[in-house]
Amino acid sequence: DQRPNKHARVMMEIELQAQWATCQRGRVGSALVDNDGAILVVARNGTPYGQPTCKELGANPNERCQFCLHSEDNIINHASNFGVSTSGTHLYTLKRPCLGCSNRIVQADIAWVYYREDYDTDGQRDYVFNMFADRGIGCIKLVQSPAEIAFSKLLEVWRANWIGN
Repeated sequence: DQRPNKHARVMMEIELQAQWATCQRGRVGSALVDNDGAILVVARNGTPYGQPTCKELGANPNERCQFCLHSEDNIINHASNFGVSTSGTHLYTLKRPCLGCSNRIVQADIAWVYYREDYDTDGQRDYVFNMFADRGIGCIKLVQSPAEIAFSKLLEVWRANWIGN
């Protein structure tokens, strides 16, 4: 079977979802997945529903955004809004969750966290990993497969033609 594996498939889907993020600092997508690999909920980072984007609110793109919710925060909010239990689920996200989102992941009883890129603007990487380990939450950094790399390049071209950036 030459199809991308489960991890690659989910990561490609959240990378596509991230294209609609409204934060000017970066695009991050997340998904909650059940034990069988079915995607239950997807989310992206950005300002709350109905609010102006952080750019419209005058945020500095070189500083931490105070207006946007992280995708991991949004995924837990969406699950709650849609009546989806987070207990025992697997969270896929493009970046390692920050301390605040990691606290919410623990409280949501999420069993596994898979991410692609490190994110350590809060300086709490080791604390987050130790907290996950103490709670029995698996945390794995995924390496992009050839299929994911090709998909990322396709998205770059698509985005450049779609909105010009």
